[in-house]
Amino acid sequence: MVSLTLQKLLAACVLKCGRGKVWLDPNEGSEISMANSRQNIRRLVKDGYIIRKPTKIHSRSSCRMKEAKRKGRHSDMGKIASVDCDFGAFHLSPVQKISLILSRKTVKRQGHNLLGNPILHGPVERIQTPEQAPQPAGGAKKAKK
Repeated sequence: MVSLTLQKLLAACVLKCGRGKVWLDPNEGSEISMANSRQNIRRLVKDGYIIRKPTKIHSRSSCRMKEAKRKGRHSDMGKIASVDCDFGAFHLSPVQKISLILSRKTVKRQGHNLLGNPILHGPVERIQTPEQAPQPAGGAKKAKK
């Protein structure tokens, strides 16, 4: 095999691309090795012995899919564990699971506030007697004699 580094370098300059993009016909090695000028290289390009390789397509679809997986998408069990089944956070993605757990903790922490919430449980009816009515501050009970 003849060394064709000079021809490849000249072809890259003629084709206005890098040396990696240049394809030299392996069957015509002897004829390509005879070419030592840009004009001869242009003639070989015209004959089809030297070709510029097509540009490769670098798709980002796999990267996007990996990012989605990292966020917790496309990790569900599908129809095996549907939303109708009550497995807690079994059917949720990790991100949704964390938010669900945090919301449950919040409900537990603020349970006394949410118990009389008319949106959640309907209005709570209170029967106020005079003793249960709100008293003014300032120790009114102690001052009474």
